[in-house]
Amino acid sequence: DERVRALAEFKRLNQELSKKHDVLVKTNNDLMAARAKLPARIEAKASKIWTALRQSRGTVGTPVSGGNIVSPSQDGLGRIKNRAMFYIKHETRLAGRWAIGKLPIGPETKVRIKNGIYQTYGRYFGNQHISGAPAPFVIVGQQAITVVDERYRDIAASARGRPLNVPARSVSIVIPVYNQLSFTLACLAALQKHTADIDHEIIVVDDGSSDETQATLSQRDGITYIRNEKNLGFIGSCNAGADRASKTYVCFLNNDTEVLPYWLSALVNTFELHENVGLAGSKLVYPSGKLQEAGGLIWNDGSGWNWGRLKSPMDPHYCYARKADYCSGASILVPRILFKSLGGFDPHYTPAYGEDSDLAFKIRSLGLATIYQPLSQVVHHEGVTSGVDLNSGAKKHQVVNAQKLAARWAPVLAHQGQPGVDGDLACDRGTIGRILVLDQITPEPDRDAGSITALELMRALRDLGYKITFVPCSNFSWLPPYTETLAALGIESVLFPLVRSLEQHLGSYGKSYDAVVMFRPQTCYAYRDLLRKHAPQARIIYHSSDLHFLRDERLQQLNQSGTHGRTSDEHAKARKQELDLIASVDVCIVHSSAEKALLEDLRPASKVICFPWIYEPRGEGPAFADRHDLIFLGGYGHPPNVDAAQHFIRDIWPIVSGRLPADCRFTAAGSNPTPAMRDLSGPRIDVPGFVDDIGALLFKSRVMVVPLRYGAGIKGKIIAGMAHGIPVVTTTIGAEGMGLVNEEHVLIADTPADFAAAVERLYNDEALWQRLRSAGLDWVGRTTSRGSGLKIVEGLLRLANLPVCHSSSLAAMGARPGFSTAFGSPATLSDPRSLIEAAEKTAWGQVGGADLIVTPDSIAQATGFATGRAVEGLTAFEDSKPNAKAIVFLADGTGGAGLSRLASICKTHLPAGANAVIAFVPPRLMAGPAGYAILAPFEDRPVENIAAPVHETWGPAFTMGNRDCAWLVDTSMTAFPTIAMLRAGPVMADS
Repeated sequence: DERVRALAEFKRLNQELSKKHDVLVKTNNDLMAARAKLPARIEAKASKIWTALRQSRGTVGTPVSGGNIVSPSQDGLGRIKNRAMFYIKHETRLAGRWAIGKLPIGPETKVRIKNGIYQTYGRYFGNQHISGAPAPFVIVGQQAITVVDERYRDIAASARGRPLNVPARSVSIVIPVYNQLSFTLACLAALQKHTADIDHEIIVVDDGSSDETQATLSQRDGITYIRNEKNLGFIGSCNAGADRASKTYVCFLNNDTEVLPYWLSALVNTFELHENVGLAGSKLVYPSGKLQEAGGLIWNDGSGWNWGRLKSPMDPHYCYARKADYCSGASILVPRILFKSLGGFDPHYTPAYGEDSDLAFKIRSLGLATIYQPLSQVVHHEGVTSGVDLNSGAKKHQVVNAQKLAARWAPVLAHQGQPGVDGDLACDRGTIGRILVLDQITPEPDRDAGSITALELMRALRDLGYKITFVPCSNFSWLPPYTETLAALGIESVLFPLVRSLEQHLGSYGKSYDAVVMFRPQTCYAYRDLLRKHAPQARIIYHSSDLHFLRDERLQQLNQSGTHGRTSDEHAKARKQELDLIASVDVCIVHSSAEKALLEDLRPASKVICFPWIYEPRGEGPAFADRHDLIFLGGYGHPPNVDAAQHFIRDIWPIVSGRLPADCRFTAAGSNPTPAMRDLSGPRIDVPGFVDDIGALLFKSRVMVVPLRYGAGIKGKIIAGMAHGIPVVTTTIGAEGMGLVNEEHVLIADTPADFAAAVERLYNDEALWQRLRSAGLDWVGRTTSRGSGLKIVEGLLRLANLPVCHSSSLAAMGARPGFSTAFGSPATLSDPRSLIEAAEKTAWGQVGGADLIVTPDSIAQATGFATGRAVEGLTAFEDSKPNAKAIVFLADGTGGAGLSRLASICKTHLPAGANAVIAFVPPRLMAGPAGYAILAPFEDRPVENIAAPVHETWGPAFTMGNRDCAWLVDTSMTAFPTIAMLRAGPVMADS
């Protein structure tokens, strides 16, 4: 029997090898055939270039290929050389992609081949995707530490638009010093070199140095020098420096540090790119090049970990912004008014150690995040002033103060886990789950609409409580500044060479993912089975940007088969493949309502959700009279966009150009234009390629044209146009699936003559233009705003049976716009409904557990938030003494007479058998153009001092000898454990 089985297996393997041999032979023949055709293609290109070269050497002003004119100031030979190189690079890239795609090998092997080619030859072809590491970089020890520029900041905000309420980007840098002058001078030199990009002041606080510090620094220009009359220690010196600060933010920086480029801008950016931030900290690197800290962990005994210590600073684990337990005080940034309101660093920890952790815990108790920002990089010579010996000098206070921290925050620390238990999970304890996102390349949201979709979906999933890990499956390459964009937004990237294949990554982390989101069908085809093997518990969510079979079907109808065409059998096979793929996943995302309806008809058992896009309105922009020209926008790696631009220039522009003002131009902007597209440029036609500031171009244009003749999905370019106040003329295909109505939101025309007439009409009719602009902006606000998108993504997660963060959920339901700004406290902390639900879930494990809600008198009339439950103000409760069994008190946690009165009422008026929960609502951090302000939770009353932690400040006042009292730790509002509630119940017999 064994021999028979072995023989059968041998025959099977022989047949399989024979099939692979046939494939290899066919592939080799295809490659040889392509090679045979290559000389002819090169000769044709050379002939074209030579003709242009001869023209360029003739009379100045002679037209060159594509209608371009050689002016006296231009070097014709240089232009032809550049055009020749453009053709050669383009053809080489296409040939390389085609050849690798034809190889009968798996996707993992293709990635390795691509990486090898990219690393060796990429620089010759001007391809950003080939960079193995970003540039520039600095050498620290033996390691190259990557440095980023500020472009990622604008890209990260590209879809949402920069928030309007941006406080001044100004920082007071406070540097406490004690001797060690040489390190202080090195620190100041690095600051002078690497901090000129942001408004700042430098405050050096000398804590009684005995070396030449005073003589040297007191005469130095460009700094504010303060010398303490007596030695105050690190905490006292930092507080003294903060008292002299005058800027929006205060940054505390050790004198034994050397900052790297853009370190401070990256910290400020954190407040603008993340919601509800209270503190941001830098990545700290040893002079050897090893990582010192990527944010800190605090365990249940109060001990701390420098996360990532002695690892590579370029390891993806340490290269994304994330909520941290604390960040080392060697380099942290805090809004100045917040630091002042909290009383600065607490003298409880004098002279030093533990004060930075305590500050982070206080800030988190206000519902604000402490975020580690890896794009802010600082070299730290640890222990220069205090040493590293825990048994001597100031360093000995590290152990003592850890005990103080543990005693103060014991209720919170009980949820922090034991030292060393799964640090990889602990470092992301601010999330409720993990989602893996797979796409072919890193999103480039300033280059194509699909990238905006990918980035905004990941950002929405992050806002709903998840850690996002992204894998660019086709190359695993670092792609500046787009990889930095993900990092700044808190999205981890899995990259070469630390990870060389998806299977390698899944082998280590597959079991940790709750869901996997895959973009593009080739991604899903390639990795679906691998995911089922290594991450069987994960929900698979397939993002179909559009239905490929539908797009191909429409291309066939145009009779433009060419290289994109298929036979009927091939089309039927591809259609079935794609529909089977959609049926095999847990949830499918489409953008078009028409495609959702089609899928529900073709595969009724599939779960399909329509996610229209996330794109905030940009405003009306310039008026009609101040706008000129027509614009088409698209990424030209997408064939329907190439066809649309060529169709407009060939079939529509000749009709309409004569009817428009002589100075009206047509611009076909967008990344990766083909050589044929470039050749369409003319006297009134521009094909500029990628445009850095597309917003400026959109605000300049009067009419957007979208003459798509085939395609599928929805058209991001239409949304971008309407968001910038540009009325749109498009086709039926262009408007499909978006709910856009002809003459109400856009103009729709399908023939060249009708399209030209619609463009002429809209370009010249100011009343029509104004009406369509207003309707377009209104549509964008209702359909693609972040609030609308967040609500849809929440529905997606629930459809996949996945949880969402409590506070984000409430914001998405629309009680208040919880994510309309990146600044200040969560809106849910001002929403009584969210606070009541959090108290009920924390105390009784369910929403609706209370039969009476008691609020401050100032909001007692707002009864709409608690339908079905009685609501009373504190005065009414005191007067009526109701016989309730479960009571939630909302208390103004800023203190004062109100809390003293509440404590007295609770001691004397609680019904004997009642269970009560007191939710101490913290003050709000609010941001605006004038800066930050601290306001009371339910009214716009300024608050000067914040009582934190509330259980320590007000605990004694709420001691009730006749009741069992316990401080509750709430995790529903921020996903981090914070003390916000006191439960008071009847005394139990065995208590």
